Amino acid sequence: MPLRLVSHDIVTMEVGAVVNAANNQLAMGGGVCGAIFRAAGASELSMECQALGGCKTGEAVITGAYNLPAKKIIHTVGPVWYGGNSGERRQLTSSYKSSLNLAKQNGLDSIAFPLLSAGIFGYPRQQAAEVAVEAIGEYLAEDPDMVVYLIILGSKGEFVDASLLSNIYKIESLNYGEDRSPFDEQLGTQIANMMVNKGLKQSELAAKSNLKNVELRNILYGIEPNHPTLLAIGIGLELGQDDMGSLLAYQGPWSASDKRLQLANFFLEKGQSDIHRINLNNFALDFDTLP
Repeated sequence: MPLRLVSHDIVTMEVGAVVNAANNQLAMGGGVCGAIFRAAGASELSMECQALGGCKTGEAVITGAYNLPAKKIIHTVGPVWYGGNSGERRQLTSSYKSSLNLAKQNGLDSIAFPLLSAGIFGYPRQQAAEVAVEAIGEYLAEDPDMVVYLIILGSKGEFVDASLLSNIYKIESLNYGEDRSPFDEQLGTQIANMMVNKGLKQSELAAKSNLKNVELRNILYGIEPNHPTLLAIGIGLELGQDDMGSLLAYQGPWSASDKRLQLANFFLEKGQSDIHRINLNNFALDFDTLP
């Protein structure tokens, strides 16, 4: 699962890089920034940051991690919210992508972000989360093997999509309504055929399914996935109800207590197949994310 939505303490993350929500001066601040400085060792980290000479909004720089379990700290400056018409979305997107590119350039294969700009910089939290999953998703479309953690603390309910919130009862009522038979061909072969018919490369389907390349390749060559992974692949393929039902039938009936199928169907019926947006809603509703 390349993008993972979690509620962990960022200073405890054992990843290639943790991302600091920095200020332009790269000085120790409050919130996430202060917590990272204190946990890493404020004196040593401050000295290295001072030597870098600051960081522009939307850009990123890298330092040692000192006492943190991560290998590196990437410092990025997100935008201050001025109402949304001052380039904030573009700058916030740049903060995520600059950080991801810097991690890749330094040979790091995992990175943990806080929800950038959503604290004292005032970016509305739901909009900040939507920009985050969109920016990270666009990056993962090119590099599906980078593992990205997005740490979201506090209330989750505000991240539920407004259209879903107004129709929340559909999570209980949406279903396929009948049993379906699996496809006639071997599962990996059928997925490969659908991938070709959709004009998707393996790496593209992996990214659209929130899978690593190797995970999808193993499935194409005969490893049987579980139900959530099959659902993620169906989302990546943008399947309709009939084909999705046949795909999932390989693992038998979907558990009635697991509402992720109904949630995914809600978005697919609206023509929305962004698995990261779907997973943000799973996370907000305390459902497990996919796959």
